[in-house]
Amino acid sequence: MKHLRLLAVSLALLAATSAPALAYYDPDTSNPGAAIADAILVRPVMLGVSLVGTALYLGTLPLTFLTDVDEEAGCALMRAPWWFTSGRNLGEFQAYEHR
Repeated sequence: MKHLRLLAVSLALLAATSAPALAYYDPDTSNPGAAIADAILVRPVMLGVSLVGTALYLGTLPLTFLTDVDEEAGCALMRAPWWFTSGRNLGEFQAYEHR
């Protein structure tokens, strides 16, 4: 059990530190200071928020499915946080594409 916990913590730290490295930086449209703050501060925090939103969505899925609000809940609890975490360019906080 101890090894499983260590593996889970290691994978969480790996995901938190590699998510900003995989982000795209566009020097023509982004501010370098905002991009650095985004990579160091915002994206690791949003990774946790996205994971909590996903867990909340999965936990409430039976209720949201029965009340026919599962698509709206999925957009609000999963799609939007994950897009803000990894779908936008570094330093571009105002850009949002809802698909």
